[in-house]
Amino acid sequence: MSIVLARVDDRLIHGQVVVGWAPVLKANHIMIIDNQVAEDPTQCLLYEMAVPLEIKSSILTQNKAVEFFQSNADTDNRTIILFSRPSDVLSFVESGVTITSLNIGGMRYEPGKTQISPSISISDEDKTALRTLLSKGIKIEGRAVPTDPELDIKPFL
Repeated sequence: MSIVLARVDDRLIHGQVVVGWAPVLKANHIMIIDNQVAEDPTQCLLYEMAVPLEIKSSILTQNKAVEFFQSNADTDNRTIILFSRPSDVLSFVESGVTITSLNIGGMRYEPGKTQISPSISISDEDKTALRTLLSKGIKIEGRAVPTDPELDIKPFL
């Protein structure tokens, strides 16, 4: 199993992932790791419908995803993993799964968040999680699609 992209994007599966990232990374598997989504059959169905037939999709809770990555020896999958929040990434990593880099693709503005780019707004909780991920040696960059320039997240934390 190869993780070709770990991404935080509160929209999860959408065009930037399916059309922008998947072909460039030659991904054949897209996985959402989100407890709320995994437990909602309607959301699961909607997200699965957004994935082309030639790409496998999985929607798992945090615990199931950790089990999957710790036990799966299938090296043929080139997997994009998607999270809604940086705190979910931190929980995933602290559960023993290794990622080396993290892409921040989109985090909507809400009251209490600071906008750091047109598509990325972060809260104090997000900043704390991202600082902890950086301290674990994980490279973090922001960009919507592979052709965008990388945004260094560090100065905003």
